[in-house]
Amino acid sequence: MPDNYAATVLYKADIERELYNRATGVDTEDYILVDSLCAELNRCLGVDCRSFQDLRYKTIKNDACIPIVSKYIPQFANIGFALELITQQFWRKGNKECSSFLERWTLELKANGRLSKAENVLDNAFVKIQDKSKQDFLIGLICEKDAFPFTMEMLGRWKSEAALPVIIERLEVDTIKTSAITALGKYKDISLLPYPNIAFEKFIIDIRCKYEMPAKCVHYLEKANEKIKPLKAQIKLQITG
Repeated sequence: MPDNYAATVLYKADIERELYNRATGVDTEDYILVDSLCAELNRCLGVDCRSFQDLRYKTIKNDACIPIVSKYIPQFANIGFALELITQQFWRKGNKECSSFLERWTLELKANGRLSKAENVLDNAFVKIQDKSKQDFLIGLICEKDAFPFTMEMLGRWKSEAALPVIIERLEVDTIKTSAITALGKYKDISLLPYPNIAFEKFIIDIRCKYEMPAKCVHYLEKANEKIKPLKAQIKLQITG
């Protein structure tokens, strides 16, 4: 049971909802999986999981839970069960076992046409884990999908040279251009800047005129633009020359 009062109230309400769903046959097969998962975790790790809500509200600190939970996640018919487990159990910074499983599962979801249902949760999970060894995979992810904005910002914080062309392309995608601007604003190595700064210049002069930009987007654009002011003369020479 959660430690604080507010979470305890929510936990009890969700327990009641789970009991109702079980009694009325909602997600029956998935609750059978939950019971098997709880039994295996209890047996192997000595934890006390009695319901799905126990898995939703409290992180199992023992990393040995990851291979056990990973076996069950792809089996849920209702993907919401899997996403709740990922949110509560897989946000472990630097845990390569978590990131490797999520990479495999992402590819599986993509192949089955179900990735869009999991994009937000996976986006947050990859950022929480911060596994730089998955950089190529993450670049491929933002390259193929107009999604994963937080992952793109993380690649910017990592100052990934390989991610630059993809991030620049995303400047013209309405749904994620704020994150593209934020990501580009993280690059400080002048040797990397001519390419992105030409894109910035084009974005500032052209795209800002073409699209109705939200205030937040304008704020990030102006903030990022401040970082390239010293290079504007050089950029203009490159564009006109």
